[in-house]
Amino acid sequence: GWVGVSVTRPVLELAGAVARLGAGARGATVPVRSSDEIGELARAFNRMSEELERTTVSKVELEALARRLI
Repeated sequence: GWVGVSVTRPVLELAGAVARLGAGARGATVPVRSSDEIGELARAFNRMSEELERTTVSKVELEALARRLI
């Protein structure tokens, strides 16, 4: 029914985004469709993904700077 779809769809979207992020797709996000626990989980995932992307970019920039200094 509707309740099953309203829970299953966002969980499947999140699972797909986790798989994409694990495969190296930096910046993978999911839509936030609600303000309940599922929506909070989606927001937390998006924040984590964005922070990981910033950290990765910073690491790449630091490595490039180190190469220039050497």
